[in-house]
Amino acid sequence: MKKLKLFSAMFFIISAQLFAQGFSDIVHVNPNYQPAKNLNGVMTLTQETIKEVVIIAMDPGSSFVLPDWFDPLFELHLPQYFSQSTHANFIYQPTVLKRDATHAYEMLTVPSQHSHGTNNMQYVLQTADATVNFALYDWNNDGIVELHFTSIGPGNWGVAYVGGWYSYEYITNDQGSNGLIKVRVNHESRGINRDNYYGVIVHEDGHFYFGFDDQEHEYLTTFNHWGLGSFDAMSHILGFYDDQRVFTQPSPYNPTYSAVKGWI
Repeated sequence: MKKLKLFSAMFFIISAQLFAQGFSDIVHVNPNYQPAKNLNGVMTLTQETIKEVVIIAMDPGSSFVLPDWFDPLFELHLPQYFSQSTHANFIYQPTVLKRDATHAYEMLTVPSQHSHGTNNMQYVLQTADATVNFALYDWNNDGIVELHFTSIGPGNWGVAYVGGWYSYEYITNDQGSNGLIKVRVNHESRGINRDNYYGVIVHEDGHFYFGFDDQEHEYLTTFNHWGLGSFDAMSHILGFYDDQRVFTQPSPYNPTYSAVKGWI
């Protein structure tokens, strides 16, 4: 049995290294890697549709004009990515709230890392509340709208709150079936360009919706945060460093690719 386990581990590492040779950098896989606890569930779950409300903001002093890649990212690339990487079991349907068709909402200050800050979130949500009826997005009629607060600007980071936790709650002026609608920010993301931003969102959604844990792996330098196994090694390798390959090639951790290789 020990020999079989050793052979399997060697096969995994060698296969990952052979696959990675198609990249300009070799992917070094932690030999102690264990699949994320929910990974097998992702492979077998009944098709699930997630309707996510996203609000987009930018730093003060910017033009607030959304880049031309922004709409296609949410309308096409992210839904396609989650569908393909889960065998069409996870249908991602984001609703993006913007100041208008081409502009993001304005924040009061440049956010610090890993939090947009209460003042920024309050200001943006107050601005949106003047024109948005948040009751339209209370799909389960519990009086609460779960919100993904995101921004584009210098830096890249994110945070996800699982198990009902959230970073900020805002009470709107909109009436729901249980009183005034509450908006809860349950995950945040920030990126500086298309590929970087794509990777951060995949990382945080992997945490929030799939329960994937951070896992240690190496890429360029040894770092122990960016590896979510199924999703994030892909987003990191093909996204975090803006190498323009994010939409074209799967990583060895992608569930579809892993299933084909017999790794799951």
